[in-house]
Amino acid sequence: MSWLLELATKMTMTLVGELKFILDLPARVSKYFMDKDYIFKRISEKCNYIDPKLAKDMYYGTIKAIISELRKNGKVTLPDFGRFKIHDYKSKSLIDINTGLKRTIPETKIMIFEVSGKLKSYIKTTFK
Repeated sequence: MSWLLELATKMTMTLVGELKFILDLPARVSKYFMDKDYIFKRISEKCNYIDPKLAKDMYYGTIKAIISELRKNGKVTLPDFGRFKIHDYKSKSLIDINTGLKRTIPETKIMIFEVSGKLKSYIKTTFK
């Protein structure tokens, strides 16, 4: 599990570095979107120019690890980046105001992301 934490920390530092890069320059790929190849290239550059295929494996490995931990524990914390949590919504009964019919919304689970304090403070100091 320590290798996973080390990998997540490296990815977090890469993502925070990428965020700094994005905030400092105008959007490179499009206004609000980076395609996967661009992300792999940036990870490769930030990790001393490792092979972009290895950067791709790191990226997908981190995503798979986050999903696996969410399935097991319901939450994952990435230091200095934020926390992913699974939130349960209970079923609700509502009355449709247009038709007057009673409807039931089934219970569901969604993923919530909470930004870390360090990332919040970085964003606040950057956008004054």
